[in-house]
Amino acid sequence: MDKKGESSHTFFLDHLCDAAERHIGVNKYERGFRRALAKALEARDSTIQRWFGGSYPEAEYLVKIHQKFGITPNQLFGIDDGSVKIQSLDMHKIKFITAAKDKNLPECYLDPEQYSVGPILRDSKSACHPDCIDEADIDSWGINRKDLVLHRKNVYGVIVPERIGMSMWPVIKPGDMMVIDASDKSLIDGGIFALCIKNGEFTVRQIKKVENSLILIPWFLRQYQVEMINLNEYPNIVIGRVIFSLTYLMALGSEPPPENIAASILNGNK
Repeated sequence: MDKKGESSHTFFLDHLCDAAERHIGVNKYERGFRRALAKALEARDSTIQRWFGGSYPEAEYLVKIHQKFGITPNQLFGIDDGSVKIQSLDMHKIKFITAAKDKNLPECYLDPEQYSVGPILRDSKSACHPDCIDEADIDSWGINRKDLVLHRKNVYGVIVPERIGMSMWPVIKPGDMMVIDASDKSLIDGGIFALCIKNGEFTVRQIKKVENSLILIPWFLRQYQVEMINLNEYPNIVIGRVIFSLTYLMALGSEPPPENIAASILNGNK
């Protein structure tokens, strides 16, 4: 394990022990602490020994740690919720992204310096392959102001299905439109990413990279479990980074949206 890995693991272990000793009534420096920790988490002694030897808990134990000791995976791994900054966005600027059924747009939207046009998908399965989207899967076309999507070029939208929306509630809600940058696959702790996981299933999670594994963290922990994915087994899991999620999508030619409707901004862009 390199120095960065050692530092990350020390942080994890310190926070686990501090949270545990407040609940199990045994000082973390006492001989019986590890056994008491194993009993509290309904784990084998050998499982706890592995954690103290440099490994990390499996997903089922991350959930138990949260339930028993009240410490979230974000706190356990040092992810400051919403602290990952890519560039500050002004909430008041983003009220809607216009959508059109085809690319025959009015001239005001054709200025390549100000606007970009990207597909909006309803079929989340096709969202796993943004480089070869079938035109039949395109619900409409999003007209994006380039300054609002941080001048990112390879962006597209996905209408959030209930399965994903409930797991990321309230940051992303069912029926929202997520804007994804398929060019941004750099794994940043605390970032929210679109992923193609086992059996080609599309999902969205906040992530934490630990050595060769990726911890997938839902926001609604009571109902959805934390998962851990081996990156050696799934090297192409990352589709792209979620830039923001819109709660209102205005069709081209419709009435302007109400003033109180704005975008839900992710990853600390407030």
